[in-house]
Amino acid sequence: MTGLHISLHELPHLFDPGNRYLLLAGLVYGLILVGVSRKTHHFLVMPTLLLGGVGIFYAILSATGMTHQEAQSAKWLLGPFPESDGWTPTTGIDAFRAANWPLIFNQAGNIGTILLISIISVLLNSGAIELSARQDIDLDHELRSAGWANLLVGLGGGTVGFHSLSISRLVLGMGARSRIVGVVAAILCATMLIMGTKAVTLFPRIILGGLLFYLGMHFLIEWLYDAWFRMTRADYTIVVLILACVAAFGYLPGVGVGIFACIILFLVNYSQVNVIKQSLSGLQRHSNVDRPARHAQILEASGESFHVLQLRGFIFFGTANGLLERVRQRANAAKQSPLQFALLDFRDVSGIDSSSVLSF
Repeated sequence: MTGLHISLHELPHLFDPGNRYLLLAGLVYGLILVGVSRKTHHFLVMPTLLLGGVGIFYAILSATGMTHQEAQSAKWLLGPFPESDGWTPTTGIDAFRAANWPLIFNQAGNIGTILLISIISVLLNSGAIELSARQDIDLDHELRSAGWANLLVGLGGGTVGFHSLSISRLVLGMGARSRIVGVVAAILCATMLIMGTKAVTLFPRIILGGLLFYLGMHFLIEWLYDAWFRMTRADYTIVVLILACVAAFGYLPGVGVGIFACIILFLVNYSQVNVIKQSLSGLQRHSNVDRPARHAQILEASGESFHVLQLRGFIFFGTANGLLERVRQRANAAKQSPLQFALLDFRDVSGIDSSSVLSF
C-alpha cells in the first residue's frame, strides 16, 4: 500500500504524512472485507466489493480532479513499471537460444532445491486447501497437474509455480467453487501478459493492499481465534509456534519448525498408546498341549511366576520403554510370586524399530 519494503528500519516511515493515508485507506477497506465476508458467504459479495472499491476510488479521483500521472506519483496507483509491450510466442524460444548453458548447469544444486521445495509446497498447500474446502483432494492428480503446468509455462519462458493457498482460500471464502473461477483468472492473467504493464497501472494500490490485508487477517482469525475453540492446546501451541517462527525467520524455517514440533507431538502422543492387548499369568494362559497330570500340577503351582504380555500395533522406543517399565513393576511386585519368565506375544505387532530392539 505504501511502496515500502517492510522491515524494522522502515517501520517508522509507514506513518509518514505521505504514507499514513494510503495505509489507513487500505486497512479500512481490508477490515470491511473481513467484516462482510464473515457475515455472508454469497459468491457475488467479494466481486461486488472489489469492483465497487475500484469504482468508488475512481469516482473520488474524478471528483478531486487528480490525473492518472498525479495519482501514480502520490502512490495511489500501482507502478510505474518498466516499459513492456507484452509477451509474444517467440519470447521463450529466444530465451532458450540465448541461454548460457554452462552457467545453468552450474546451478544444478539450486535447481534441485527449487524442485524439492516446489514438491513439498504442492503437498502442503494441497493439504491446506483440502482442509479449507472440507473436500478430499487426489494428491497424485495435483502433483501431475502441477508438473504438466510447469512444463507448459517453462516453454513460454515462465517460472516455477504451484498451488496458491491464499488465492484458493479467497475463492473458497467467496463461495465460488466452479472451474469458471480458474478460467476467468487465466483469461485475466493472459490479458495482462499480452497487453504488458500499462493495464496494471490502472489498479489502485489500496484495493490490492486491502485485499492482502483481508487475506492475512482471515488466516489469523481462523488459526488464532477460531482454532482456540476447536483444537487441543498442544496443537494450538504448535500453530502459535509456527506463526512466531515465520514472522521472525521466514516461511521455510517456520514450516521446518512446525514439522519438527508435530513429529515430537506425535511421538509423545503415540508413546502413551497402550501396546499391551492383554496381561496374563501362567494360570490364565495355557498351551494347547495335553500333558500328564503331574506336569499340569507343576505348571499350576508355578503359573504365577509366568508373566504373559500380548502386544499389538507398532512398537517404537517410546512404547518399548513403557513396556519395560511394565515388566519391571511386575518383577518388583512384593505381593505376587517372584517373576521367573516374561513371555512377549508379538503375533498382533505390525512393526518394531531398531531402538526398541535395543530396549528389549
